[in-house]
Amino acid sequence: MVQSHSAFEKKTTFSKEKYLKRKEQKFLRRFTPVSIGTRELVEYYLDKDSRKILDISVESVGLLMSLANVRPGGKYLVIDDTCGLVTSAIMERTAGEGMIVVAHENEHPHLDALRFMNYSEGLCSRMIKKVNLYQLFYPEEEEYMPEMAPEELSAMKSSRRGTYYRRLNRQAELTEINRLFSESGYDALIVASTLNAYTLIPKLIPAVGGSRPVVVFDDSKETLIQTSLLLQKDHRFLAPTIHETRCRPYQSIPGRIHPVMTMRDGGGFIMSGSRVFPTECNA
Repeated sequence: MVQSHSAFEKKTTFSKEKYLKRKEQKFLRRFTPVSIGTRELVEYYLDKDSRKILDISVESVGLLMSLANVRPGGKYLVIDDTCGLVTSAIMERTAGEGMIVVAHENEHPHLDALRFMNYSEGLCSRMIKKVNLYQLFYPEEEEYMPEMAPEELSAMKSSRRGTYYRRLNRQAELTEINRLFSESGYDALIVASTLNAYTLIPKLIPAVGGSRPVVVFDDSKETLIQTSLLLQKDHRFLAPTIHETRCRPYQSIPGRIHPVMTMRDGGGFIMSGSRVFPTECNA
């Protein structure tokens, strides 16, 4: 730009500095790449397309993780319709230790947000197990493949042998998922879905262990109110409570700190409670 400016050398030293500074501010872009976390991921989706993550806010994600008592080494049953945002938040909070069973209604779960989090493929396959809701509710209708003898395996082609081992590993994975479901082996149930919680949650309560949390996120309060009234009569569920998060952003310029004039209207609603095992009592 200096070379193409024919009158640049005729300027004074002050004018040259002023000219260069003005052009740097206009054309020169400096940035620092930082590692992305759940907060940055939520802000990205809120700017791009908030409906993909059900309009969930950063505060609601944090409250969801706290109420579900997410910690390293836990086993969590998750229904995630937020492009995998809730699943990635659980992975971040557990520091790569534990198991996340993602139940879904389609052929494959939609976990697009995980590709932004820089998780390795090995970590995702080790932690995240996927199961269809039909396979979870009706495991007896699943066709199980019998194990083959070593002689039969050796006579098979390598491609068919690889398919056999993949199906066998998937079968063992489904067996473990259904065993945890039948034995109430999950440490929490976390739901952030467009499915009707009124009919879904009562079917999933048996999967959660005693004194373990059940947490449901929805962008509609009416759905959670109906579900809460239903669970108040269910002796397997204790103290259903509905929470709402709202955090006012502030301008933080030194000497001029005050709330910003505009903000998003809420970040959804969360219903939480505890799974209990009722007993007969003559009081």
